[in-house]
Amino acid sequence: MTDSGDSDDSIDIEIRSVESVAKRCIILTTMLRRIAIESSISSNEPNESLTAAFDLREWIRAEGLWADLTPYEAAHLENKAGYTPPDTAGAVDETSEAIAALCWAMGLTEMLSEGHTNDLVKLIVNVPSPWENTAPWIAQRTLRPEEQVAHMRERAEIWEWRLAIEPARRNLQGSELQELNETLFMVARDSYVAGYIQRENDSGFAINAAPVSKMTLDDINEMRLIAQSKLRALNWLCGFGDDWVTVPLDV
Repeated sequence: MTDSGDSDDSIDIEIRSVESVAKRCIILTTMLRRIAIESSISSNEPNESLTAAFDLREWIRAEGLWADLTPYEAAHLENKAGYTPPDTAGAVDETSEAIAALCWAMGLTEMLSEGHTNDLVKLIVNVPSPWENTAPWIAQRTLRPEEQVAHMRERAEIWEWRLAIEPARRNLQGSELQELNETLFMVARDSYVAGYIQRENDSGFAINAAPVSKMTLDDINEMRLIAQSKLRALNWLCGFGDDWVTVPLDV
């Protein structure tokens, strides 16, 4: 267990085992593939979708990963093809960005963006699928140094906070607005020094060159869901929460 920073308010982290991270990545990728089956079921022959769903479920069982599923994941895989979970779009974003965060931690990608992960398909094709043997892939995985993981978790935490505060900021006036803007300026300055953003002012909090302060509320809500997904995955990676279900957003 090591300290994630030098300041008085730093937190202790305990990185999970690389085996746990690799297994979780396989499971999340499997869940994303299952969602894809539901999304394409109208264009496929019914038997093709049923077979694909069967393969995912029984492959996870055969690889000894069933015990690592959450209750929701197990129930979803048990459902016949054609079942569409609530908020499928949100589930895709949440799962995709969690996969991206864990793949980054295992060195399968060099970058972890603030917005949508653009190279997700390239990441997924490198993760085992039915009926590949998962053991060699798991054994070959390594994790980035703890300092890098801690830094990325802190970066994700700052970004989630910045996106969360923006809707409320737009309703403030007078001294309250001035005070919050001054706080944002100081956070931006410190974030620039820490390497979390590219500019030493609030416009440094920008996604695809679009400053958070100028985004639509719909875009902010979408980006915040993405930020939360990355942060929750990194919090889990850093040992917070008893399991994937109970991992907290705020630590």
